[in-house]
Amino acid sequence: MPRRNAVLGNRGVSSQCWSRALVQQPTHSLTTQLGQRPYMLRSREGERRPGHVVRTSGAATTIAVLDTAQNTSLRRVLPVYRTTPVVALQNEVSIPPVEVSLDRIIRRFAARLWTLPDTHPPLLRLCSLPSDRRPAPLDKSLLPAGHLALSAHVRQAAVPPLDLDPTHQAHARSFVTVLTSHARRIDQRLGRVHTTVWEPWTLPLASHPRVTVSLGPREAAIAEHQRLLTHARSADAVIVYSDASVRHEGKGVGITCRHGDAVVLERCWNVEGNVEVFDLEVWGIQAALGAALDVAGRSNSKQLQIFTDNLSAARVALATPCGSSQAILLRLQRLVRAWLEADDEHHFTLAWIPGHAEIPGNERADELARLGAETRDEGRTLRWEFRSQASFRRWDTEQASDAWETHWQAAAPKNPHYAHARPNLPSPRPSPDLHLPRRVLGYLLASRTGHGDFAPYHERFGHQDASLLCRCGARKTPEHPLTCHTFLQHQHHLLDHNGHLSTRWILNSRAGSAAFARYVRSSDAYNCNHMN
Repeated sequence: MPRRNAVLGNRGVSSQCWSRALVQQPTHSLTTQLGQRPYMLRSREGERRPGHVVRTSGAATTIAVLDTAQNTSLRRVLPVYRTTPVVALQNEVSIPPVEVSLDRIIRRFAARLWTLPDTHPPLLRLCSLPSDRRPAPLDKSLLPAGHLALSAHVRQAAVPPLDLDPTHQAHARSFVTVLTSHARRIDQRLGRVHTTVWEPWTLPLASHPRVTVSLGPREAAIAEHQRLLTHARSADAVIVYSDASVRHEGKGVGITCRHGDAVVLERCWNVEGNVEVFDLEVWGIQAALGAALDVAGRSNSKQLQIFTDNLSAARVALATPCGSSQAILLRLQRLVRAWLEADDEHHFTLAWIPGHAEIPGNERADELARLGAETRDEGRTLRWEFRSQASFRRWDTEQASDAWETHWQAAAPKNPHYAHARPNLPSPRPSPDLHLPRRVLGYLLASRTGHGDFAPYHERFGHQDASLLCRCGARKTPEHPLTCHTFLQHQHHLLDHNGHLSTRWILNSRAGSAAFARYVRSSDAYNCNHMN
């Protein structure tokens, strides 16, 4: 456990080291390019010129320093030989190369620009970007009275609002700056997000006395659903189920509305754009509320009940929105507030129900969502103009994974033994093998990398006094201690669920690592491998 914590802590230490390395040389922020990747660096000299990207030779030096710091940290944390390839160490502890990490930091920085107010100076400088990359102005009409952007207690900034027409901007830049270079790292316009700054006495909508939010565990949620259905029949409530579906054919949202014992409305939509299931579920809740208000207006119902099987969407629907699909959530909450203020007898309920729990309403909404995903109808198609924040996070993760995979594939031919022993691609999740005792983990990593007390390793580095043979007379290879007949009575620990001794299974699975640990403890094979 301490070693795993040290590895995870190394990420934070590395980030702090990178940050210090990027700011210890004051003064002007410049852009450099190493290959095709720009990085934020500092230089004492340099000036901006129209149509010019300032470059400095300090980039390679800075990246080399960070690489050295990372390599040194990894070798101190892991029990490996000094010659072990760094790509193997990065894969084992799930820490990407420095270049990949810096690229991701830049993309996240660019995404933060879309959360700035319209009057923020860095955002005003982005008006020179192409029209498909410029931020759209924030829609303050969606904000409730409790937001400080509309509060009478806060003095508003005396800066002109964001104007996205470059011809109207006196400060539009024709040259490339660090800011615009980083902003271009995002492939599509993101949905704007208001800064979450509320008056301290403002309570979220979920705390309203006539609002009920049910987020109980599975069994409790099913029981609460039955109770709400029974209450709905006596209270003449409108009930709506919403669901979303993401399939290979497309994305869809479906709702089914019931009043009494009858189904009064069913709709489905096909969705186009870069959005995630969370965004679809949030939009589905808003569509369900719109349908419920329509039915309630005709039937004079006093209570609305909306059910969704997405717990994340149910949690944020009536809370303080501050992330993906914020505009939809603000619009949803505005409708709920208007419904509650229209009559003191109006009540609103939002409840989570588990999916695939044989709840008829939820199953029907799921069918409609799948139908919407598979149906291409112009009249029922929603087009998402911007990439959602949730979609950006997924895209950012995919970009980092692809870059790491490319880095690994370029390094794999130089490390054939490790590439054969560990065919899996790098993963951002730390391996559970880090919990193994240090001695056992050292033997496991030596077997994976081939850098240990093995004949091929000694021959490669010209160790003349090394012993190349096991005491059984066979050559000492990384796989030999697992199959040596000297330890036959202990090899039952290494058998998989089919009764086979598979080196690939032992070196690449969690169960195989546990079997390796049991084998090392009982046989002491790797200590005996030092003896002739």
